[in-house]
Amino acid sequence: MAISKKIILTATFVGSVVIFTALAAYRPADFGHVVSETNLQGGNARHGVHISYGTPRCSVLVTSKAKLECKDDLKISVEGTNPPPFEIIARNPSVFNIGIHKWPEFVGDTIRGVQPGEKFAFYVVFMALEKDPVCGMWASPSEAADSKEFKGKSYHFCSEDCMNAFTGNPANFAEKPVPPEKCNIVVTDSQQRKVLTVPVDFSDPRSAAPELSASASSAPSDCHDGGATSGSGHPSKGKKHHD
Repeated sequence: MAISKKIILTATFVGSVVIFTALAAYRPADFGHVVSETNLQGGNARHGVHISYGTPRCSVLVTSKAKLECKDDLKISVEGTNPPPFEIIARNPSVFNIGIHKWPEFVGDTIRGVQPGEKFAFYVVFMALEKDPVCGMWASPSEAADSKEFKGKSYHFCSEDCMNAFTGNPANFAEKPVPPEKCNIVVTDSQQRKVLTVPVDFSDPRSAAPELSASASSAPSDCHDGGATSGSGHPSKGKKHHD
């Protein structure tokens, strides 16, 4: 009897570990959570998101309440002069309850039929957050033209020309903090009005980081809520998928 009880307890413990591990894996990597309100006055994000260069990927979970006049389709995009590669993911982050009982319908980068007062959510996942130290373009380790090591760190380049320039004087490029980059996660309605803007900034950890809001204290070290400043520019092309 005692042996059976011990087996049951052990099986329950193992099962719990498996379930919680699976739930943790369901959340896309490091993430920042932005609580916001979508409205015809341009929207209201409580804070932005700060991301450090060198982070393999960083997921920004945006949850929002739609304060709209009527049912509408909302389009998600990323705007900026030089935003990194990204994906838009429509999926319920079941690791914690964000109060959404009916998950909205996504078609491409558009949330279909959002009702006034309805709450919705989505992820924007920024990938390969490294920059070519010579020209400042995004350079994914998997897609880079080539790479070089200097003082134990690997540097990736968008072209052979940039790699050659680095090779000629590596200290000149390696010791300079990479300039910051800014972009916005933007939600627009069917009339192309911006109804929500979430500022996102990227910076070199060697530079002075922006001040973070109190809500950022529990965020992962490389993907923080808070402290971002607005950027602007043309939308970039990103991948979108659903789970």
